[in-house]
Amino acid sequence: VLEKIVVQDEKNIRVFFDEPLYVSGDTLNPMFFSIDRGIVCVSAKPIPPDYKSILLTLSEDLEQNLIYTLTINGLVEDCVGNMMHQGLFGEFALPNQPVSNDIIINELLFNSLESTDAPYIELYNRSDKVIDIGNLYFGVGNGDYPKSVVPMVEDGWQLF
Repeated sequence: VLEKIVVQDEKNIRVFFDEPLYVSGDTLNPMFFSIDRGIVCVSAKPIPPDYKSILLTLSEDLEQNLIYTLTINGLVEDCVGNMMHQGLFGEFALPNQPVSNDIIINELLFNSLESTDAPYIELYNRSDKVIDIGNLYFGVGNGDYPKSVVPMVEDGWQLF
């Protein structure tokens, strides 16, 4: 399953999956991946060591304030031979920098119901921007400077 798409820079996106992909060699066929708005994938490199993500290099720079759709057209499979559904798609955008009050904390639970020690934080993007919360940190403490900070998510996550 396609989990998320994170923009690395104007010409590269990283596509994350829920299971390791089967890789024979150090590249996949870039034609397996298509993007709307006339953008072509020129290379598709699986990322070791877990091979749960692919770095796609694009033919053109992404433009700010446009939402793109990535579609998987080829035969991509996981390590045990399960084929990914063709036509699977996800949306992404070149993220904007947030300013004060773009994102608000809507709910905060210190004891989540899942089998994890992690807290649950519900964020709401009340702007018209796409923001990568992988560039944001959550701080604990009083005053202007928190005692400790942790990233919101690892590897990025686009909040539309």
